Amino acid sequence: MQIKLDNVSYKKLNKVSFDIEDKKITGIFSNDIKDLINLNYCIVNDIKNEGSIKYIPRFSKKRLGIISISNTIEMINGTVKDYLDENINDSLFDLLEINKDIINRQINTLSNTEKAKILFINILNREYETILINGILEELDITTRKKIIKIIINLKKFNNKTIIVSSTDIDIIYEFIDNLVLLINGNCLSSNNKFSIYNEKEIVNNPLVEKPFIKKIEDMVYNKSNINLGNNDTINELIKSIYREIR
Repeated sequence: MQIKLDNVSYKKLNKVSFDIEDKKITGIFSNDIKDLINLNYCIVNDIKNEGSIKYIPRFSKKRLGIISISNTIEMINGTVKDYLDENINDSLFDLLEINKDIINRQINTLSNTEKAKILFINILNREYETILINGILEELDITTRKKIIKIIINLKKFNNKTIIVSSTDIDIIYEFIDNLVLLINGNCLSSNNKFSIYNEKEIVNNPLVEKPFIKKIEDMVYNKSNINLGNNDTINELIKSIYREIR
């Protein structure tokens, strides 16, 4: 699903405009989790005070699923079974490395990581065309985060899913996204391919914009040694690029 926002305003969001590309992973970074929650609410429910949201093909809630930090906060009472769909594919428990016996546990005994896994099981079981993930990756332990990121990449690569990942931590999402939206203080400063966005004049010296660690190192090496390390997705790729230059 392709999604186009044009001058969308809602609460503190101010005339936000950007495109979500079909079958790509789009990262949305903001310095305020509330802005991300409000933005995701607009996208999922086609709600705004002004502006327009266009869905291609036509909007249907059956096409778009959301996993948000607000969902985990609302998981308070009952057992895990109360929060799971019926007829869950057992392979999803194995995929997320969680024992199926968890369905009998009280939801208030679960860690944030375990709650997030339950949400992912439901989303994957429903086979949405577009999946929106908001503020969840920050709550996961490192091992689970790496597992979820691998699942996200595979959903795009092998299942042609459109993925939107919102976060207040640019380093968590930068390594695996295709495009990036910078949402600062309710305003969309820019949206572009993640490798291009930090070369834009209005972004380069903007003190409000947080650069990912990878980009900081690339810029530092270039400024001190005039060596272009190219575009690197991950820390491992960055290390290899540095090694090639110093051999």
